[in-house]
Amino acid sequence: MLANLSWWVLEEACRQARIWRGNVSDGSPLGMSVNVSESMFRAENSAQRVEMIIEDSGIAPQDLSLEVTERDCMDNEEATQSVLAELQKIGVKIHMDDFGTGYSSLSYLQRCAYDTLKIDRSFVQSLESEHQSKVIIKTIVGLGRMLDMNVVAEGVESQEQLEALVSLECPEAQGFWFSRPVPPGEAGELLKQARHAYG
Repeated sequence: MLANLSWWVLEEACRQARIWRGNVSDGSPLGMSVNVSESMFRAENSAQRVEMIIEDSGIAPQDLSLEVTERDCMDNEEATQSVLAELQKIGVKIHMDDFGTGYSSLSYLQRCAYDTLKIDRSFVQSLESEHQSKVIIKTIVGLGRMLDMNVVAEGVESQEQLEALVSLECPEAQGFWFSRPVPPGEAGELLKQARHAYG
């Protein structure tokens, strides 16, 4: 049941990305990140199914990012890593979600060439109260830079947190400070405003 829901979410996300690309960004690249579970990768030909969804939706493979947690990879490591490697070959980006909270994150970086590390929100939430959080975030940012990987901080909820991340040279951030979840139509308007403001 969970796998079926995950496939539906992926299909809808890719379809929505295509709509936004046509209506909001005038055909220019527009990335879509989707959280997925390892249960999707247990089925045969799952990489081909993802590729078919991409083709049917009309988006480019490089516009899709799949976010998987380290725990998900550990549950069915060999099969999951094989599928992710196939998807990377066609251009799909792979993000390690909740980085820094698993048991063996560094060893997993060796086994799968992730494109992006997503710093868990727990480190961002304690930025103002715990010096160690700043050290950890700075270390992850430096690690990403050395491995030629992007880094995104999750869970930003205040201007102070954003400013702290900027001072730590974190390249990207996401969270309620930018916007709470909104329906597709409102999200489209936000995208239009951002395109107008930043070109």
